[in-house]
Amino acid sequence: NGPKVSNTLTIASESSAATIASQINTQTGSTGVTATASNSLTLSGLTASGSVALSLSSRSSATGVVGSEAVISASITTADYSNLSDAINAKSAQTGITAVLSADKSSITLENTTGNDIAIGDFTSSAAGAAVTVGTTDAAGTAITNTLTTGSTTSDSIQVAGQVSLSGSVAYSVTQSGTNLFSAAAATTASALSSVASIDVSTQTGSNSALDVIDKALSSISDNRASLGAVQNRLQSTISNLSSVSENVSAARSRVLDADFALETANLTRAQILQQAGTAMLSQANSSPQSVLSLLQ
Repeated sequence: NGPKVSNTLTIASESSAATIASQINTQTGSTGVTATASNSLTLSGLTASGSVALSLSSRSSATGVVGSEAVISASITTADYSNLSDAINAKSAQTGITAVLSADKSSITLENTTGNDIAIGDFTSSAAGAAVTVGTTDAAGTAITNTLTTGSTTSDSIQVAGQVSLSGSVAYSVTQSGTNLFSAAAATTASALSSVASIDVSTQTGSNSALDVIDKALSSISDNRASLGAVQNRLQSTISNLSSVSENVSAARSRVLDADFALETANLTRAQILQQAGTAMLSQANSSPQSVLSLLQ
């Protein structure tokens, strides 16, 4: 339910976060809401050192492999996962998954920035009964852990889904029907305002959030500027039209009330010429009697 319009999307069963985000973003132009997807998990708590192997892949659904599946193997200890991290990164172009080694080297974080599911299969170890803990968090920040155990056919594999984050420059809400897509069971979830003044870049999560907040703030400013620009253009058009009307009215009033200076000047000149010509004729007419009188004298 965006600020512009409300749209209904049908989410297929077992869709990855990347697929859901892509569906939402096809409607961004009408709803004003954008979606981003991400996925990460942590491997830690290895119970015994040894040579471990596992299959790794990104998936758009339970069976839809994105890219290709890779078999990863490395010799690691309970305190140092460096070799496993290097082996995963060596095939990240194939799987779309990267590994980040912790500062103390005792755990690695697997990341898929597209939001596709991360699938780990067939975990084995040269140490009998060895196990490793897979940890992640839900949208509410609650920790979720599972254990992969070597030699087991029921707990040697796991598929972890990603999370979808929605954002918009103004308030919106999401209403679910039939499927619990949210971390809570509520039917409707409303957006919460994040202020630029409250951003925190001291952590990776805060920095990522800050970029989104700033981006949406800039988008909001652009929208407001566009709205004000449209109003300004309409006002300018009205002002120009009224100015033209005023000028035309003044011209019409001038034609009705004001003298035609050029015409009146011409009339004055004509009258002056006639007057001067008349005066000259009278002067000429009076000259003849004066001449006769001068002869009689």
